[in-house]
Amino acid sequence: MSALVGAVTAACLGFVKTPELAAVAAVHSVDPDRWQTEFSAVIDRIAPRFTRYEPLRHAAALMLGMVSGLDRKNCWTISEHRGGGPGWR
Repeated sequence: MSALVGAVTAACLGFVKTPELAAVAAVHSVDPDRWQTEFSAVIDRIAPRFTRYEPLRHAAALMLGMVSGLDRKNCWTISEHRGGGPGWR
């Protein structure tokens, strides 16, 4: 089990009481290089479901936005965070 999954599982089971503490627990237990490798493995696993690379790249950016440190996470703020324009197409 990866460290990130372990930290999230601990948070869900009640060992970590607040989202802030869960984030701190995850930060101290996750190796950035390993996290990037695991994230790439997830993207590789879902890649066959996309016929073109643009939607896959968009899905990857959306997932990265969901785990980012944004205060509010919605399509608009995630799009701005990743350098895109407004949240509509």
